Amino acid sequence: MRGVAISLKRYSASSHSRRRSHTRRARGLRLALAATTIAAVMASPASAANRYGITSYNRMAPGAPHHGFFYNAWQPFTAQSNTITLLGATVGTPGLPGGATAPETLTLRLCSGQPPVDGSCPGQLAEAHPQIINYGDTSADIGNVGVTPGGTYWIEWLQPAPYNGGTWVTYWWEGGSTVETSDGMQAIVQGYNRLAPTVATGTARSISQTAATLNANVNPNGEEVTACKLEYGISPSYGSSAPCLPGPGGGEGAVGVAASIAGLAAETSYHYRVVATNAVGTSYGGDAMFKTLPEPPTVTGVDPDAGLVTGHEDITITGTEFSEASAVEFDGTEASFKINSPTSITATTPESLEGTVDVTVTNPGGTSATEASDHFTFVRVRPAPTITKLSAKKGPAAGGTSVTINGTEFAGVTAVKFGSTNAASFVVNSTSSITAVSPAGTTGTVEVTVRTPNGLSGITKKARYTYEQPTVTSVSPGGGGIGGGTPVTVTGSGFAPGTGTTAFLFGKGVATSVDCTSTTQCTMVSPAALKAEMVDVVAKVGPKKSKKMSSDQFAYS
Repeated sequence: MRGVAISLKRYSASSHSRRRSHTRRARGLRLALAATTIAAVMASPASAANRYGITSYNRMAPGAPHHGFFYNAWQPFTAQSNTITLLGATVGTPGLPGGATAPETLTLRLCSGQPPVDGSCPGQLAEAHPQIINYGDTSADIGNVGVTPGGTYWIEWLQPAPYNGGTWVTYWWEGGSTVETSDGMQAIVQGYNRLAPTVATGTARSISQTAATLNANVNPNGEEVTACKLEYGISPSYGSSAPCLPGPGGGEGAVGVAASIAGLAAETSYHYRVVATNAVGTSYGGDAMFKTLPEPPTVTGVDPDAGLVTGHEDITITGTEFSEASAVEFDGTEASFKINSPTSITATTPESLEGTVDVTVTNPGGTSATEASDHFTFVRVRPAPTITKLSAKKGPAAGGTSVTINGTEFAGVTAVKFGSTNAASFVVNSTSSITAVSPAGTTGTVEVTVRTPNGLSGITKKARYTYEQPTVTSVSPGGGGIGGGTPVTVTGSGFAPGTGTTAFLFGKGVATSVDCTSTTQCTMVSPAALKAEMVDVVAKVGPKKSKKMSSDQFAYS
């Protein structure tokens, strides 16, 4: 804080001084600030550079002896700070004529109203009783009195009672001519603002998924900080707090403080602020925000998972925590990419040497761990694969048949299909052998194909596979009225997806509104029956019909 300037105007002694007989009793001795104004804020009450003396002078007439005292010698002053301190009082000036005859204990008061002659102090705020023994004595008196900036106040000196035969014995002077002395009463005053701490919320640092360090600055403004904390939470209501370290103390100037917090949620925005208290009040820093880091990404799949060493092929990476992805790398080589969603990225393969690498994704929370699901294989430019033999030529429409595929150029196989459906699973045994498991399919013959980065295997009789007749494994509901019209769902295998591609017979009646949503499930409406009876529901795909079994029965009633 900067120092105070107090403007002073001398009290005019010539018009207000009084000479009194030593036999006359007076009611009191007063001295007040003479037209003083506190114009700014001081650094601290103890700063001598900001002390100012306010003096009232007394004119003495010739005579021996004369006893002088002040009468209504006070003036108001305007406070421009919220605290003032009366640091001391002095009577007379050492080395000048005259002197005190005895110790005097005076009364010093701070008043919020104008003191009348009777010695009272309207709105008294403080009082002290300094003892003056000799001219030039100074006694510390009143400290740290709260006032209202812009308010008017008075300082009053009062001698409690005359003595020495009923005369005032403040000081006297002997001389043969009229002299204006420098002797008089002086009050030493300073004003300053007592302030609550000045605080500023700083930047959050060392942010992780679950922790952060909150920073702030606190200026105690010369008052000991008794409480300091950094509040935080997911809204401006905060709800949690941690103490400031180190404590700000009670000095002048900003002190950097911090609080380390933990137990946070990943990828979550938090509000925070600093709060500090001293004897004057509590100050609140501005609201600030930070966001915890997301969890590191995971890569759960790469499609296709092989490509040519020449690169420049688009692949789809699936996983988690892709929203803030900053890098995609193929075994340390960066690739261009586009974020499709928090779980999907399209990346363009770089040029590479032949071999299998890990595909990793990086976000602010870290880099995905390497595992089998992120593997990508770079292969040389070679001819397209060929199929020379299937170990099984047919199997149930429900799928599940293990088929060994023999052929050539099976390096970097990305897909094995039965017709248009991916194999349930496959393992590349070598560049000439693959073991695949047939998926569920539609009754009939399909082509088995193998795809590598070098292309798709061609059509050949050696790669044909036949799904056997359809099956009906359940009918729901298991019955309906002979008038027909009952909605029915049939599950099984070998069905041809779509409408009108698979027929269903209820005994001799044909179901209507058939719609197969997959090779394993169809919906339809039961036909009418001639009588109440139990019938088999038979699926027909092309010329192939399902075998009758207990699981396909429907009861008309």
